[in-house]
Amino acid sequence: MAKIVRHFSQSSVLVALNFAILMWGLSGVFGKWVEADAYNIAFWRMAVAFIFMAFLFFIRRKKLLPDFDKKKALINLICGGLLAIHWFSFFTVIQMSTIGLGIIFHASFVFMVAIFEPIIFRFKPKIWLLISALIGSGGLIFTLCSNTIEATPVLWGYGIITALSYAILSLINRSRFLVNEDPFDSMSAQLFYGALLFLPFSLFGSTDLFTPSTDMLGRLLLLGLFATAIGHSVYFWSLRYVSATKASLFTLLEPVYGIAFGMLLFKEYPDQTMMMGASIVIITAGIISLFSTVLTDENDEILNETEKP
Repeated sequence: MAKIVRHFSQSSVLVALNFAILMWGLSGVFGKWVEADAYNIAFWRMAVAFIFMAFLFFIRRKKLLPDFDKKKALINLICGGLLAIHWFSFFTVIQMSTIGLGIIFHASFVFMVAIFEPIIFRFKPKIWLLISALIGSGGLIFTLCSNTIEATPVLWGYGIITALSYAILSLINRSRFLVNEDPFDSMSAQLFYGALLFLPFSLFGSTDLFTPSTDMLGRLLLLGLFATAIGHSVYFWSLRYVSATKASLFTLLEPVYGIAFGMLLFKEYPDQTMMMGASIVIITAGIISLFSTVLTDENDEILNETEKP
């Protein structure tokens, strides 16, 4: 029996992609909304998302467990640890400052990738790319000069860890070890290992891990389900129909949504300095994302052609 391939209009796919990024931007809200420490928020985010992704795996593959590969399991274990560190640091920054700053720190991982990718994958870096990364880093420093933020060394430390851990995670997922793997399966494994590794640390949190209030548990379920599992699943689905360039540019809306949510829900109004710095970060990240992925468009088009019946 021939496999039925569904095709969607470009506009409907872009709406879905925008919804996914909106869910990502919403994740920062939970750092303020959930009355728990960063350890527990990160753990529950991964645990709830993994349960949902495991359910999707069963629906898609008609089996409970994936085929075990020791090398891939080790790589996903490392990635899961990086993911746990990233989300812990991310929520710590938000609890210490604002939602907008936490997401801006996260977005700055693009600059680190631009610097380290040529070194790791051994190709000649483009000068304009390095200059853009330096300008973007300057924009981040400018953002931290905002009158609404007390930029302590501890805040800087967690912010750098937020960006660095996600940059390393991105580079590993782009490597030859995982580049050909199903992104849903890789993400499910990384969520599982991240939650498993973080479980002992969460037990030392200031909030009881296993007896959260009904209200707090509901918010954690929303974080894991909508902001993580559904948001990332829709994003991965959209990559089947849009180029890598368009997808990477849409991710730059995440800081915009994050700042907007902070303004609407928590009255975190950025001053002019923060807005200027955030604009520099977003624009330079957009330049890097656009020109560093533009060469993949041809491959994306070839892939889309081969999928047509």
